[in-house]
Amino acid sequence: MCKDVIKKLRNRMAYILSMLLLLSCFSGCSGSRVSDDSTGEVEMVETAEFQSATDGADLNEAGTETAEAADDPENTEMTIERITELNGEDVIIHKNEDEVITFIGGTCTDKPIADDGDAYLVLESMLSLLGGDENTEFEYMNCHTDNWGNKYYSFSQFYKNRSLADGLIKIIVNKDDEMTGIVSDIITDYPADYDGKEIDASELAEIVYSCGGYDRDELTVYEDLTEVGLFDYVRDPNLDVNTDEDDPELASICYNWVVYTNNPEGGSEATPNDAFTSDFPFDDSDYTYRAHYITFNGEYLYSIPIKEPGDEASQAGYVPSYIFEYMEADEWTGTLTENDGSEVTVTVPVMKDPESGRYYLGDIERRIAVADAYSFMYEGYVADILSSDTNDDWNEYYLLTYYNIIRIWDYYNDLGWKGTDGEGTPILVLTDLCYADHEPYDNAAYGCTTHGWSMFGFADSNSFGGDLDVVAHEYTHGFDYGSITYVAYKNEMGAIEESYADIMGNLCQHTFNPDEDSEWLLGETSGALRSMSNPLAYYLPEQVWDLFYIDDVAVPTNGNDRGGVHYNSSILNHIAYRICEEAGLSVEDAVDLWFSFGLARVNYTDFSQLGDILLWSADNNGLDQYADEIEQYIEDAGLGERDVPEQAGDNQAIISLEFPDDEIYKDGYWSLVFLDYDPDSANDVTGSDEVPVSYYGFPGEDNRTINMIVPSGDNKNIVLQHFRMEASEMVDMILLIYTESGEWKEIKEEQDMDYISIEEGKVVINTDGLDEMVKELMEGFSTDPAEDD
Repeated sequence: MCKDVIKKLRNRMAYILSMLLLLSCFSGCSGSRVSDDSTGEVEMVETAEFQSATDGADLNEAGTETAEAADDPENTEMTIERITELNGEDVIIHKNEDEVITFIGGTCTDKPIADDGDAYLVLESMLSLLGGDENTEFEYMNCHTDNWGNKYYSFSQFYKNRSLADGLIKIIVNKDDEMTGIVSDIITDYPADYDGKEIDASELAEIVYSCGGYDRDELTVYEDLTEVGLFDYVRDPNLDVNTDEDDPELASICYNWVVYTNNPEGGSEATPNDAFTSDFPFDDSDYTYRAHYITFNGEYLYSIPIKEPGDEASQAGYVPSYIFEYMEADEWTGTLTENDGSEVTVTVPVMKDPESGRYYLGDIERRIAVADAYSFMYEGYVADILSSDTNDDWNEYYLLTYYNIIRIWDYYNDLGWKGTDGEGTPILVLTDLCYADHEPYDNAAYGCTTHGWSMFGFADSNSFGGDLDVVAHEYTHGFDYGSITYVAYKNEMGAIEESYADIMGNLCQHTFNPDEDSEWLLGETSGALRSMSNPLAYYLPEQVWDLFYIDDVAVPTNGNDRGGVHYNSSILNHIAYRICEEAGLSVEDAVDLWFSFGLARVNYTDFSQLGDILLWSADNNGLDQYADEIEQYIEDAGLGERDVPEQAGDNQAIISLEFPDDEIYKDGYWSLVFLDYDPDSANDVTGSDEVPVSYYGFPGEDNRTINMIVPSGDNKNIVLQHFRMEASEMVDMILLIYTESGEWKEIKEEQDMDYISIEEGKVVINTDGLDEMVKELMEGFSTDPAEDD
């Protein structure tokens, strides 16, 4: 019996670890704007100085109004009294746990906001109320406008010429230039290890000569063209889809110096007009110039061949735009079989090389291309785009996935959002997703923006690419990364990220196929993963501190689902379902409600702030008649209720375990597993003698105490485990079982399992003798998370 349980636990944890990545980001490149935060440090990325290395470079063209507004002598500090006077007593003002304002659902000015300069004046007047200090500075980043004329001005925080990636303020105005809201994340924990020293053009040239990979006499540096570019840069060319911790140093969106030289491999006689003469894909010899990228600290990054200095590719640090520039548009028409067996006749764009006559699976207008995953992920970001001599022998599954991506591109474009990031960055759809050893990666994923491509991956080992809501889920991750500057992919913030992708994915499906999914499942034609109508049926919580709820963690890892991002997402999912199916909100209006929320949220929007922004979004979209129901659903879900409840629900218990204060328990891989074999459980989910229902608890934000809600009754097991994997291999596993007498025993294959009974109320687990047992078993095992990378 025990041998079977050990095997089931091992298999179950391996399965969970693989599924936790499902519908999330490639962890290896999601670091471009994903927070690890396990170290407690603030991520910093370098940003443009307001002074160039040469007189010719203008580093802040987009923010000239902002720069002028900063010197406006009429700008005065705002007060709560003035905000109340402008909006009335019932204005929504949200404060965080430190009593700092993070959201106001109204105006903070009596003047119109016509441009980013006007928005910046409001920002400056609000800094004190938003928790800023004398070192708090912001620069204008962008402005997104939705189809209803609402504008979302985004300002990124910076410190000594470097951007604090997780500092963000959004100021929202309506089509009449009237302010309707402000949402804020301000960082006040400033690093003290950067002096902001400038590097001039001659110093940058010397760095290129020393580190550029060519002899000095081969290069001509055009110092007068040196400028600043903003782009995504991934330092590790091999994306590890198994990495537990997202290292913010691996990748970031940042400003860097761009230094232009000739391209020694292109030849001195090459010109921009005749550079592209070879068959696609082009190689280095087809380009006349090179762009070299250097950080503001003087670190040489890499170089790329470019057509001419200052073009799109050189500014962004990539060359995908060239791929679409020299192709001709064509199309493919045929019949595809969908996941449910039905057939659909579609027409999709293809590209044709005018010189070779070869066809490529891509869309010139939308700038989408389909390519092999292995070449891109493990062979230096080579976009090996799928091609055909005849345009009639494409892989049907790849066509179906491509067709769905196009439909979702159009869906967001109709909302006023171009591409995944709102800026029309080229999209690369990777097929045959796999590990470095070519083992299939049974998943679907959004891989963030890497070397200029907004990247998606779909495996051949499943049919997720044929599920419209799954593909829309992944696409929505791209929207998230474009609408905020830094994804804190953990705890409540990560759960909102996952839930938002589920919600928009299902709304997309209901828009195209309104009668197809009455249960609001995710991935129902390829094996449903979650239910928005009945989360408990899929072992997910409906509310905070429900069965299957995961407490916030201090050390986010894949082993603890980074604080329950895929578990707790169902709480918000269920609210979205109820708003449509119980309150009666139409799908069309629901899209407006949630799209507006997505544009308004900031990096650290949590459950508590979410509730206020959602109510504001309803009012801002003329849906205030649903406000009472939305407020009730938020209350039912317990959003913002972080404290462990005093009492569990009927037929439930609170299990609590406090570890000894020792570093070996703080690596993020410890969990308490509650196994319920009771087939007659009074809860909505039941187990059996053969297949128990598993509940998981992890050390909370104190990184010491586990609290979890479980069913009461007979036939239970409580197992403490340390479980860690590298790639698909188990590194270590410790299993200890809690007995009826309150003692711990190591689980061995030859022993019987110890069943216990759990009474309603709170059950405090005894840890006497646990420390000595664990330390003996941990000998030879590494608990340093850094060694997992």
